[in-house]
Amino acid sequence: MYENTMLKDITPELVFCYNTTSKETHQTYVGVGVNVNRLTGIVVPVGVQFSPAEKWNRFSLLIEFQPSFDFGHERIILQSAWGLRYKFLK
Repeated sequence: MYENTMLKDITPELVFCYNTTSKETHQTYVGVGVNVNRLTGIVVPVGVQFSPAEKWNRFSLLIEFQPSFDFGHERIILQSAWGLRYKFLK
């Protein structure tokens, strides 16, 4: 979800990702999805997750790069993200 001051500007996104590499300390992935509303189009996220400690393997640090193809304005938007991820299931 993107944040903004107006509720009408929230842009939900549905993305399916595939792990391309899965090691004990990190995973890389690529995905494809769609977003609708303020931006409407296709997204292609590429990212890596690092698990800093075996004891806390449900937590990981995330770095992601995502080109978004906005059909409404016929443009490509380059987005990036970083953060903390928590896995609910094993």
